[in-house]
Amino acid sequence: MVSDLQPLPWQAPLLSTLRQQQAAGQLGHALLITGPAGVGKRHLAHALVAASLCEQGGDSACGTCPACARLAAGSHPDRQWLQRRADDKTGKLRRDISIEQIREMIERVMLSAQYGRGKFVLIDPVDALNGAGRNALLKTLEEPPAETVLLLISERPLELPATVRSRCRQLRLAPPPAAEAAQWLSRQGHDAQLLPWAGGAPLQAAAWSESQQGAHFQRWAQGLTAIARGRTEPLALAAEIGRDEVAGFVEWLIRWLHAELRRALTNETSVVPAAWLEPVVVEALAARGQLAGNVNPQMVLESLLILWWRQARLAARGVQSR
Repeated sequence: MVSDLQPLPWQAPLLSTLRQQQAAGQLGHALLITGPAGVGKRHLAHALVAASLCEQGGDSACGTCPACARLAAGSHPDRQWLQRRADDKTGKLRRDISIEQIREMIERVMLSAQYGRGKFVLIDPVDALNGAGRNALLKTLEEPPAETVLLLISERPLELPATVRSRCRQLRLAPPPAAEAAQWLSRQGHDAQLLPWAGGAPLQAAAWSESQQGAHFQRWAQGLTAIARGRTEPLALAAEIGRDEVAGFVEWLIRWLHAELRRALTNETSVVPAAWLEPVVVEALAARGQLAGNVNPQMVLESLLILWWRQARLAARGVQSR
């Protein structure tokens, strides 16, 4: 099990640099940490907070002092971690981080740090703030409380208002070197062969390994290739995937399409040329957003696969993509 108090192996040099900047007063009051799912954005944020609040004051948290114990227990008063809460009736995660959560956060950061090592707020993900929440956050960014650092996690920073982005220092995390990521996965007992499916993101590969998704990915890739080659119909694959697997399929599809797009743009063998892939990438990203709302997952899936079939037919006939 990976500890939130320690950086992932490939993050240690970056964390050390951030700690040096922090000591020199150059970290800033708001850090917007971005990057694809599974590269360790949240892990870096937690490790930075842990190192900052640790009583040993090193580049990373010691894991044994009282402050680290409080962090591990989720009870440190100088750290707030805002996430989407579960609905009281359904038990499912709500779509938004509520304005009430932001107001509670603002009230707490106005107080002095209880242990004198600063106050830290993680908003995870900041994309989940609604309009009112973003406006309240903007006011806090414009007039940051003393000794407070806000760590904002986002996979889609361009969807945030420019006024929010401009008031943050942005830090984009990329996947680590493939060999290092594969070695880490193997040490953790995960299937390193899933790393390419995950676009090089090791935490996503680890999550898929735990859920034993590898066989599904192979079947889905074969199904998409069969549709493109005219050997099966899109609705047949949609029926095979089923309603309960739609969200997982769409997440995998986005990564698979990006890998296909990279292959096409570098003149490697791809299922469909780049010009016909781009509309499907856009539709897959839109589908991910739709699935977070109240939609029929099977209809979203069927529409996406029909578009894939249509683009493959256009590519086969050499018709210009529109």
